[in-house]
Amino acid sequence: MLKRVSLLLLVLFISNLTAQNPKPDWDDWDDDWVNFQFDYSFGKSPYLELNYGLGELKLKDYNEKFAKTSLLKLRLGYRSVDDYYEDYIIKVRDNYSFVQFSSPELRTKDLKNSELNVEHWQFGFGFLKGYGYKIGNFSITPFADFNVNWTKLDYKNISDYSLFYLGNFNRTIDTKPIDLYKDSFRFGTANSVGVKLEIAERISLNGSYDMSVIYPRHLFWKNTGSLITEAIGIGFIDYFVDEVMDSTPEAVPILNALLKGGVSYAFFSLRKDNMNWPFGGVNPITYENFRIGLTFTF
Repeated sequence: MLKRVSLLLLVLFISNLTAQNPKPDWDDWDDDWVNFQFDYSFGKSPYLELNYGLGELKLKDYNEKFAKTSLLKLRLGYRSVDDYYEDYIIKVRDNYSFVQFSSPELRTKDLKNSELNVEHWQFGFGFLKGYGYKIGNFSITPFADFNVNWTKLDYKNISDYSLFYLGNFNRTIDTKPIDLYKDSFRFGTANSVGVKLEIAERISLNGSYDMSVIYPRHLFWKNTGSLITEAIGIGFIDYFVDEVMDSTPEAVPILNALLKGGVSYAFFSLRKDNMNWPFGGVNPITYENFRIGLTFTF
């Protein structure tokens, strides 16, 4: 009987602790201190987003040049928008899945025979987080975005058998660095930084710069270690941003996106040389693009 009473008192004590929340909403950083942590609640409002962009595949220290591409992207997800400070600072969270098609032929029909014509399909899932300014029905939200994805590259002007260009002239090329990507979907990660403008109720425009790494092989532990290292940096930014929110909330939306974008770009640059930095690896194929989009929230 004594054990049961003691257990009941312990449960009531813990429940009382969890019910207390002396911190204001904007200082509740420990619930989401890592930017790579997914919010398991799907969000309040479903949305559909259509994107168009211009981009380029790259492989550092590879002599051949990839033709520049255009892309079409469809994103389906759920969005939560909450008043974060007073009534003019909002917090935006998206959880989403997407499919994307990219091709040089979407950009131009006049392709150079000296460039690699590579189409690719990509799909994946991710999440977006940002703080914004709201005035009436209008809002502007700088954001940082992260996703995991799978990409299949299709080489359109390289023979599958002879390893030379199929064009007005033939020449042999070194395909060894890109052969690892053939015939299957390859794991990758992507970071974005951008801004979202809500121009009318349930309609918004967005623009972003995307940085994607496509791994020739997924070395799970090394890749996980690299992502955790980046997440720790993002976590410190979340903590710093919450401290700034206490004193200067007006600076948080821009500061949050700039700092997270800077960390993401730094890690992206390091992974161009070493795909699992700081844990080793070869040069991966990367895909950088600028895109604009139109979002319909339901």
